[in-house]
Amino acid sequence: YAQDSRYHHPFSVDKDIDIFYGGSLNMAHYGDRGRYLERIARLSDRYSVVLADHVFDEAYGRLMARSRIVFNRSVRGEANLRTFETLAVGSIAFVERENLEIRDWFTDGREIVLYGEDDLEERLHECLAESSKGATIAHLGHARAAEFAPENRIDALVDWAIHVTPSGRRFHRLD
Repeated sequence: YAQDSRYHHPFSVDKDIDIFYGGSLNMAHYGDRGRYLERIARLSDRYSVVLADHVFDEAYGRLMARSRIVFNRSVRGEANLRTFETLAVGSIAFVERENLEIRDWFTDGREIVLYGEDDLEERLHECLAESSKGATIAHLGHARAAEFAPENRIDALVDWAIHVTPSGRRFHRLD
């Protein structure tokens, strides 16, 4: 996964949204995510919360860039596209603690924030109330974003592709 640099960059916009989620709001299909979104929605009495469905491309990138925190709950425990998009726009990526891949790339409390059922609201409040802490995490995450842009990953992808076959055996160059 890699963000699309045309749409995922820090637009010149104010950070006027505290917590943003953009994606499917189909609670029948994503019940676990829906329970977390309900908890976030209940915070709208003290924070600016935006939960949006059917927002794409530049409009999606702008909403993310306006947000201090972008909530993420993957479907399969993967380091998904939303994480990389969030870092690219300069916002804090909130990712589920039980994510299977995220720690391979990022450190909790440094470039991203991991949450669980027991501390979602507490972690959100920490990042929003302690503006320097949240700003530091957003800054360090954004500093890593360029590593994952497709235009910066193509050489690594080609190198990987010429060395590994579907069987897992390495290719041999014929000179």
